Amino acid sequence: MKKSSLKNIFSVLVLCSQIPTLQATIYEPATVWDKSTLTVCFLDEQHQLEQTRFGTTDEEFKKNGFAPTFNSSEEKEIIKTTINNTFTKETTGIHFNGWKNCSEEATADVLIMKAEKVKGFIFKKRPPFKGYASIGENGAVTSEGRFVKSYQTKPFVILYTFDPAIIVHEFGHLAGLRHEHVHPEAKKVDSSCYSALYSKEITTEYSVVTEYDRASIMNYCRINNKYNKSSALSSKDRETLLKIYGKK
Repeated sequence: MKKSSLKNIFSVLVLCSQIPTLQATIYEPATVWDKSTLTVCFLDEQHQLEQTRFGTTDEEFKKNGFAPTFNSSEEKEIIKTTINNTFTKETTGIHFNGWKNCSEEATADVLIMKAEKVKGFIFKKRPPFKGYASIGENGAVTSEGRFVKSYQTKPFVILYTFDPAIIVHEFGHLAGLRHEHVHPEAKKVDSSCYSALYSKEITTEYSVVTEYDRASIMNYCRINNKYNKSSALSSKDRETLLKIYGKK
């Protein structure tokens, strides 16, 4: 085995040894929030986009394949109800409040927006995602492949669909969770859910990795209804979040 491989394995073991009873999932220790109550707000004025890493230029949004817009009252209620019923202080440690327009909640921790289709050559093209969110407290990847917090812009959640499973999945990212289907064990124990595409997703030696959780809401096979149609966090998702945020 190469020395670099041994170094990577040792780094993961050191991180895992710091959390001896953690039973599930992949998350980024460097980007978890320093608090357990987060205030969220809904985009309601275009200039608020300047607070995010996308800015306000059309080109930046076209590059990311979507057009930002405001959520309807019905969509806001779906998001709020789904998240309030899922992330509670008792079950996950981390929970969310606020739920006002950003013009009324200027100091909110997280900005929520809706994604619309963008103009194509003939037809409008749907975004390349159902949902998109910051990894933890605005996690960014350094040139060395390490996740760090970026304090320059505001964390965000962007939704194209309002399927409760997608909403919970994206707020899982916001709490610092990564995709479960890129877990190193997935290729061995759940190869039908693992692909070369997923394996190219950034998972660094700094990610805390424990046993694979097929039932995790962060697993694409789960939210695409391959295993079940529930939008709930798995028991291991909840256990992991409690370990991270339960004492904050």
